[in-house]
Amino acid sequence: MDDIDNRPTLRGEIKKARASNYNLSRAINEFIDNALDTDATKIQVNFKENSYGLCSISISDNSTNGISEKLIKKIFSWTYERDRKQKDIGEFGTGFKSASVNLGEKLVLITWDKLNDKYLECTADWNLMAEQNTWVPMLKQINKDLFTKHNNHPFESGSTFTIDNLIQTKNNKFDKSYVIDIAGNYKYILKYYPYLEISIKHQDSVFNLKDYTYYYFDQNEKIEENIGVYILKKDFMSNKELDYIIGVLNKKTYIKYKGKFKNGNYKLEEVDFDPIGKFYDKTTTIMFSSCLDVKLKTQMLSEEEIENELDSSVLPCGSVDIVRHNRVVGKSINNFIAPRNDGYANYIKHEISYDDKILDLYLGITFNKSNDGHIPETNLKYLFHYLVKKHQSRLINGEKLKPKPAIPEPVCSSSDDESVKSVESDDSDSESDVEPNKINPIAPLQPAQPAQPTQPTGPSKPNNSNTESDTESDTESNSSNSDSEEESDIKHPLIKIGLTEAMEKKIVSGLEYYLITQYKTLKINQITQKEFFNIILNKMVDKI
Repeated sequence: MDDIDNRPTLRGEIKKARASNYNLSRAINEFIDNALDTDATKIQVNFKENSYGLCSISISDNSTNGISEKLIKKIFSWTYERDRKQKDIGEFGTGFKSASVNLGEKLVLITWDKLNDKYLECTADWNLMAEQNTWVPMLKQINKDLFTKHNNHPFESGSTFTIDNLIQTKNNKFDKSYVIDIAGNYKYILKYYPYLEISIKHQDSVFNLKDYTYYYFDQNEKIEENIGVYILKKDFMSNKELDYIIGVLNKKTYIKYKGKFKNGNYKLEEVDFDPIGKFYDKTTTIMFSSCLDVKLKTQMLSEEEIENELDSSVLPCGSVDIVRHNRVVGKSINNFIAPRNDGYANYIKHEISYDDKILDLYLGITFNKSNDGHIPETNLKYLFHYLVKKHQSRLINGEKLKPKPAIPEPVCSSSDDESVKSVESDDSDSESDVEPNKINPIAPLQPAQPAQPTQPTGPSKPNNSNTESDTESDTESNSSNSDSEEESDIKHPLIKIGLTEAMEKKIVSGLEYYLITQYKTLKINQITQKEFFNIILNKMVDKI
């Protein structure tokens, strides 16, 4: 009987890699991660286009030693293993190969092997190698002139990986969203290593990633919770294999799952934790942080940030980022709790930070250092759900938030105050269904007020702290001044469509910033921003 050939094929490995959850940014990140594991201080990603769209992408670094001939033969193995340090970003040894076949059909590496003082070129033509069922790329020595004059390598030392014959980006044009997306993954590395420079080049334009980073927690007060994590792999009494993880607050409390409310939120209970008498295989820590972004809430973005489109990309909407050893590995995860129906969470950001790679499995981090928006159903997820609700409530109720004097307080109408009260009462989940999600962001800065007539139209009313009477007086004032409103020369981005002043203020304060954000995020090119506003507002007026 013939022996069964159970050896894997390169063609099968390529198919498997192309079925994974890579996109363009994640693929490029694999090469940047490898460069960061060296002593490189400069990394450049170069996008090249022809008349049909993007045609090649190269990633270069200025590492001192380059890649040795011996190491090249190892790293092109699809099961490459090496001793890794805890701080190393790479882990499985398949990253840049999987990323390469997702982007294109050919990968070329040029490098200076400082150890042997020679210049090398290694070419992996994936289609040709798959036909021949060979795992070995073509490696040859090149002269210094070819290395230094190589169009894709901008440094005197180091290495360049070039992906040619692109497949994922065929017919696609370069988009600045690539810059913002990649910068978001490395913002903390760029912050804590100021000597490091990562840039993206496209044609004659060079984008320094430091100019496209946004830090929620630097400019706002934050709430932090230190979580002790206990992992049990085996029951020592029965010798049964387990996969049990529990997160503990203040070394004494964990969160117990008791079911779900109708809106999808978890019913949770605080329970005392006693580790005595239990044997855990691993203990580590997680930091959970939350903040309310005053700068975004009051639209105090700089002109440069607005020009870089950061105003539309950074609106947090209550989402959670996951950060492993300063590298963002999960962005904008927003399925922890049911969405609020008042928009107050639009300016709240949460963050999970950790160092131990053993937690990747429990946080839904895949082999390509990313998260698909979901965290596995474990005690940790229940704890995060609990902390999102707890921190959100504290931030909205103002227990933690203390805006800096330089940032003006937003002007809230009495109707906004009423919605705050309803938020506070909603924080304890009820058995009733959640109302449909409504758009009502925390009040941005109000537009200029209409010009007032020189002569008062009626007797002035004394100040009254009672919210209800204030609301009534505002209503009377609005109705008595409706004629003067038509004669005013107020100007703002919205088209006049015959609304009363009170209705107009409500629409402007609640929708203006949101509509600008959506217009940029959706990249609507068929109509102007003014036309987009007009369509949406007309539909909203019909509902009002």
